[in-house]
Amino acid sequence: MAHDALESLKAGLERLAGYHRLLLYRVPAQEPPVVVASIFARGPQEWWQFVDERRALDTGEFTIVASLRTLADAEARIVLDWGSRFGNAFLLLEPLDDAFDLTQPDRLERFVAQANGGDPAGHLADLLRRFYGTWVFWPAPEGQGPLRVQLDLSRHATLAEALQAEMARAFPPPAFATALRDLVNKEEELFASLSPVARVVIPFFSRLGLPIPYDPRLVTRAFRQAVNEGLTWVREPVDDGPLYRGPSRPVPESLSDEEFEALVR
Repeated sequence: MAHDALESLKAGLERLAGYHRLLLYRVPAQEPPVVVASIFARGPQEWWQFVDERRALDTGEFTIVASLRTLADAEARIVLDWGSRFGNAFLLLEPLDDAFDLTQPDRLERFVAQANGGDPAGHLADLLRRFYGTWVFWPAPEGQGPLRVQLDLSRHATLAEALQAEMARAFPPPAFATALRDLVNKEEELFASLSPVARVVIPFFSRLGLPIPYDPRLVTRAFRQAVNEGLTWVREPVDDGPLYRGPSRPVPESLSDEEFEALVR
């Protein structure tokens, strides 16, 4: 019965999310995972099931992680970042109320039982709309805990639409320029073997605290700005191709975004 209820809940959340990539985090509050070392953690069966499911979706594409309860800051970070390649591509959503907890089978079954009729997934989605969602994200790479923002589902039909709007608000284009400039200054080795330039987006999918690349072009445009400021360089992907580095040799304005992304570093 608990398995059926969990599947029903996931179907309702998928309907509300409006996105085909969704993970449930259902580790009980009494048994949170603990990182013992950088490559070793302890946790209950539900944790390792989640890790396996997350690994299958750890491709750099956006995936909603819906927690069945609210999380402490440290656990929230573990959920997205421990053992993952693209932690910043997992978008964590929590219930609005700390008292909401569907990790216990009896609570889960009672909650799902409220959705009757010919469209249980639709009814559950309508019910879940009252309890979700709080978006949990990191505004800076170091020194700060996560921020929690309540998504406005009165103006958006799905969690995905509300998330897109909030990501654009939290990380406007200048945030990408600032973060990219900081990475080039402090960790230029990140960009030493990028071919093509389109790959500059990879750290932004990988690191919590960097602006979330809801539009990857924002990253490549920020990199173009860094080139034009003389902080780094790019060249044409041919032998003896022209090299661009501002301010004396900026990227030609006539070069489109697609053409710029095909340059190499």
